[in-house]
Amino acid sequence: MKGEQQRQVYLAKRAKVSEQLGKREVFSVADAWPLYAGTQNIRRYFYINNLLLRVKDVPGHIAEFGCWRGATTSLMAKVLEIIAPMQQKVVHGFDSFEGFDKAIQKAKGLRSGYKGNQVELELLLELHGLSDAVELHVGDICETVPMLMIDRPELRLSFSYIDCDVYEPCVEALRFTHERLSSGGLIVFDEWNDPAWPGETQAAEEFLSMYGDMYRREATPIPQPSLVLVRL
Repeated sequence: MKGEQQRQVYLAKRAKVSEQLGKREVFSVADAWPLYAGTQNIRRYFYINNLLLRVKDVPGHIAEFGCWRGATTSLMAKVLEIIAPMQQKVVHGFDSFEGFDKAIQKAKGLRSGYKGNQVELELLLELHGLSDAVELHVGDICETVPMLMIDRPELRLSFSYIDCDVYEPCVEALRFTHERLSSGGLIVFDEWNDPAWPGETQAAEEFLSMYGDMYRREATPIPQPSLVLVRL
């Protein structure tokens, strides 16, 4: 509760600072992003960068289940361009870009429902020359993943980022990942053990009850992501 109160105080202060600063040209902000980003945000992306370094030489592509606005999607594509430019690893992003359905939005008290913007994401990927580095699978994960399992039997993974929040798409993401993940590959959970999103934890624990002897658990030093599984 204390952490949530602190977060609300921070968000209120941030909103006030935003009003004081006024409008900014978007790329002038982006180019000076450490000035604007909070420590937790920077820590999160540094940690994901370090995870990608661990799988640089593990065979297989990257998958992200739940892209939202595509910040992590873009980060992973850019990191791979820097650390493994000759390996041609592709980031496969799965999202409907329509946000949660109305029932989930109402139950969680969400305003936007985490609706993404596919057009914006594709425009910015093109700007940075990364259109070929990311393959988006647009639609309900519970539908697009089973289709891809049939259409792309050759596809293998070295890294899977699970950020679906709710149970059913997490189950599909884990099923797909387990069949395709190379030894030494990583499964990373964004909201494992988060009381606000128990479905991700449930899917993870059910998965581990079946395949736990094939993975090693690692705790993370930050709130999100919150769990890493290493394929043995």
